[in-house]
Amino acid sequence: MQPRLALSNGPSYNFAPRVSVLQPERRFTWRAITGVRGIFDGEHSFELASLAGGRTRLPNREIYSGLLAPLV
Repeated sequence: MQPRLALSNGPSYNFAPRVSVLQPERRFTWRAITGVRGIFDGEHSFELASLAGGRTRLPNREIYSGLLAPLV
């Protein structure tokens, strides 16, 4: 079963994410192509950063590319 995204008051669609980086307990990155490559692609990354006091920072980064990316 493919993941499905639904936009509020908009269309929903299936997408096929592919893991590009997996570093256990450090970093997880995946890329998704919506429809045709180069139209609207996204790379999503989560990184774990140790902080003082046993805390952890979890930055989430998203980079979009493709012909439709400037419109979003």
